[in-house]
Amino acid sequence: MLTLNDFFLSESSKKLLNKWIKEDYKKKPLCIYGKSGLGKTCLANVILNLYKIININTDFIKVDKDLKEYIDMSLGKKNICMMFKQSSQKKEYKSILFDDIHIIHQLDKQLFKHIIYWTKDYKKKFSNHPIIYILSDTYIVKKTFKEIVTNSYLFELKYTDNNFNKLITKLLNTEKIIISLNHIHKLLKISGKNISNVKSNIELVKDGNISPEIFEKDFTGEINDITYKIMNDTFDIQNILSNSYCDYNIISLNLLDNIHKFYQLKEKGFLKDYLYIYKNICLGDKMNSEMIVDHNYDFFDYIIMHQVLFPIYKIKGNYSKIIKPLQYNKYISKSIYYISNHNTFIKNNLNMNHVYYELYLYDYKIDKNKYLNKKVLDKYIKIYNWIYNRNIKKNDLLN
Repeated sequence: MLTLNDFFLSESSKKLLNKWIKEDYKKKPLCIYGKSGLGKTCLANVILNLYKIININTDFIKVDKDLKEYIDMSLGKKNICMMFKQSSQKKEYKSILFDDIHIIHQLDKQLFKHIIYWTKDYKKKFSNHPIIYILSDTYIVKKTFKEIVTNSYLFELKYTDNNFNKLITKLLNTEKIIISLNHIHKLLKISGKNISNVKSNIELVKDGNISPEIFEKDFTGEINDITYKIMNDTFDIQNILSNSYCDYNIISLNLLDNIHKFYQLKEKGFLKDYLYIYKNICLGDKMNSEMIVDHNYDFFDYIIMHQVLFPIYKIKGNYSKIIKPLQYNKYISKSIYYISNHNTFIKNNLNMNHVYYELYLYDYKIDKNKYLNKKVLDKYIKIYNWIYNRNIKKNDLLN
């Protein structure tokens, strides 16, 4: 059975966690955050080992249940075994573990909102129940999670390289596998300091599927780095799926924004391939919206196929060179720009053709009556120049 000693925690950290589970849980929930694959969920289960745990994780998304009603019923139920429990057994009060709430936020925003609403009522009704939230370290500073972060005790789970070396050595000794220190360091690096990846790679060595010298490729990093690494790797469906599970939307947008780097625009078939990629990403996006609205998560595999797998397959089938670093997509800024322009049209009762026509008159210095406000026209100069390959400037409107 795991204990706090298995997590390479400092004495002060162990003291803090023991104090929380003994008394401080009545004041605030605990939010454990850190990088993926460090064992945050395992640590939470160790902390709550004296309580019956109610798990709210990504599996709850697939269950058509009302969150508040489910928690109220779960906390209200008393296990018949508790009637005969000894003082050393699990406590009567139950605990709640909200696991990977950043993934819940990505996949089901409605459920995430219900978690936030429930959190606000925590002190009123549930202060006798230990509550733990599990969150990735990259989301701890995001405004979306402010309600949870500001109203919880924060605990970061992180390891030093020395901690990782000891852990890997321990896992290898358990499986009776002997590899050099150099290969241990390599295993640590290519596993992205992710314990789940380490265990998976050790299993591959144990089963004889790969030699100790060869491991999975390193697909860690920021989303843009992951997109870049996937594009420069051989077409491996399993690698693509496992590394785009959480960020498939962003990866598909990154592909669209960088598609000009994969083809020469004069190449035969470029437009056909581009439309194929664009069509599949649009289909995946439509399915994604339907999945969220209808809570139909059977769509998920098809969404990743259309938004990531098919586009990458099409690109790799026609492009074999090393792809240069990719730029992060500008989807949000473009959307804001589009909405702003659209609102300007509505507010001024404009037609896009009228705008371009008057810019054309200014551009070619044609002496005809012009009716549109110059301040409004100014907003569309960049678009006009881009579409018609012109170089009209703001000063041209003043002359």
